[in-house]
Amino acid sequence: MLELGVFSWFGYPAPFERRLGLIKQAGFESTCLWLGDEEEEVRAGRADSMPSLVQEKGLVLDNAHAPYKNCNRLWSASATDVQEAVAEYRTCLLFCRNHAIRTMVMHITEGEDPPPFNARGLSAIEDIAKLAESCGVVLALENTRRSDYLDAVFSNLGSPSIGFCYDSSHDFMADKSKGRILQRWGHLLAATHLSDSRQGDTDDHLVPEEGTIDWAEIGRPFRESNYERTLMLEVDGSSSAGSLPPVEFLTRCYRWLGEFRETLRNK
Repeated sequence: MLELGVFSWFGYPAPFERRLGLIKQAGFESTCLWLGDEEEEVRAGRADSMPSLVQEKGLVLDNAHAPYKNCNRLWSASATDVQEAVAEYRTCLLFCRNHAIRTMVMHITEGEDPPPFNARGLSAIEDIAKLAESCGVVLALENTRRSDYLDAVFSNLGSPSIGFCYDSSHDFMADKSKGRILQRWGHLLAATHLSDSRQGDTDDHLVPEEGTIDWAEIGRPFRESNYERTLMLEVDGSSSAGSLPPVEFLTRCYRWLGEFRETLRNK
């Protein structure tokens, strides 16, 4: 179907419900949630109200993003650290199950120097995947700075509950595979984080066409993947050129995403 969506945090400080209204007003059909305490609703203990607010605004809730600050603990030499990381993902998965959210995005590494890849971490991710399957949720593992870990997990675990979240800014900014990771794992694509990058060391989250990503080149592996879920933008208005009011910013994003969708349909 290729619905058009944008992350519920798009760089403009405003109450959650107000942001949803702006997203709907701009024309988007879908959004996604952040489950970390940086989101006011989570911090205030109102996380369970977020899915119903999304529905009330007439939006589709495509996925929820688990916090990632403890993800390197998956690879820790300490069994306690690993267990704590798994417990955090378990909590997020149960949230998704309880609210019929079909996809949970998660990171498996943070930064450039996580602990070494090891069998304990791989086993932990396998356990998370088994829980995800029992919850009816797909784990969309996101490419970050160390795609070699992602490659290893995808190569070693064949769970039907494991998918891929393609982040274009991470791809060009950090890993610089420039679409090759999408070519490798596009058949597992379950979610997207689309934004532009200046290809430096900063995760810019720019509106596409403000950075240096070749979107025509990105379109090829998208078409080959036969992806039919939501095209989700993960953009930050505070990083973009100019100072647009939020409605104008989101309208601009919606217009670009609609044009990109048309290029994917023209196979």
